[in-house]
Amino acid sequence: MDVRLLLLAVSILAGKRKACGGAGADGRMHARVLSPDAGQGHGAGAEHIMRAEACFLRGDDAGAETLCHRAFFAADTRRQNSIYLCGLFLLYLTGMMDDLIGVRYRSKFLIQILCGILLVASGLCFDNLYGLFGIEAMPYYIGAPFTVFIIVYILNAINLIDGIDGLASGLSIIAFFAFGCMFIRLQWWMYAFICLATIGVLLPFFYYNVYGNVHRGRKIFMGDTGSLTIGMLLAVMAIRLSMSDPLKESTFPGAVVIAFSFLIVPMLDVVRVVLHRWRERKPLFLPDRNHIHHKFIALGLSQRQAMACIIGIALSFAVVNVFLIHCLSTTILFLLDVAVWTVLHCYITVRINRKNKLEKNCTENKI
Repeated sequence: MDVRLLLLAVSILAGKRKACGGAGADGRMHARVLSPDAGQGHGAGAEHIMRAEACFLRGDDAGAETLCHRAFFAADTRRQNSIYLCGLFLLYLTGMMDDLIGVRYRSKFLIQILCGILLVASGLCFDNLYGLFGIEAMPYYIGAPFTVFIIVYILNAINLIDGIDGLASGLSIIAFFAFGCMFIRLQWWMYAFICLATIGVLLPFFYYNVYGNVHRGRKIFMGDTGSLTIGMLLAVMAIRLSMSDPLKESTFPGAVVIAFSFLIVPMLDVVRVVLHRWRERKPLFLPDRNHIHHKFIALGLSQRQAMACIIGIALSFAVVNVFLIHCLSTTILFLLDVAVWTVLHCYITVRINRKNKLEKNCTENKI
């Protein structure tokens, strides 16, 4: 590790030490350990510096480097929040433009990458995978591009799952509710407030999207404007919960699996769809009718029934993973989720093929 990086972060915060600690009776400074959203970036930065120094002294260069990067960006909370809002507003404008006049998928992809880079620049970055596939601490030069990839991945997963009324909003409500409960338990109030406020927005939207009457002008749709914005917020919550923190790790072990359990349906669905398009030699970014909601409809279910089934599956994954994380390792639990998802899709495909074959036989008999 370059020691100058550590000294740079220390020097940035040195002039602001009074903001992050209080003087004791003997005149020495005592830094306060603050929660990540305590509203005082200098305190959070001082905490990261102390932890970076400890990592450096015990020879953990990768951990010290990551904490130095986080300390640099935590030194100014207002700048961090401004970067959050810039990325969110950029995606909002992109989605609005796509809904009104259309935007090429290459352009949207580049904008999503840019927004991912902005979030990493704000200090939001993976630094630990908690033993997933044997990976623990991650150096910054690996965590940063991996974070950008995950952000773009979640944005497209939420965007692509928005195929029938109420599905994307219903899955998002479950995810935000779970995130909100975890943030309240950790006393990270700013993130908890964002989750609960977003639920307050999504609930009336869900009602008018599912039960609204289009002929009376009471039906609304999410579009790319909503799906990209919601996807950005979900990515922030999931990655924030996945970042290493002593308090969180003692309360929620294996946080990376738990955090992404709430998004497992859209994330695994988009992987399966992309692999299917690649196998069939079809364009990866053009729409088709191979998503999970299309499969449920092909079974003969209505849109509302398909939506209810998928939301039930997502809720089941989330609840089961929260309990199993205490019994299984993160790697085994992740592979178990993928296996269950694969078996579920194979079963649905077999049912669809049998239904189509039966309908074909009935048609031939009538002829």
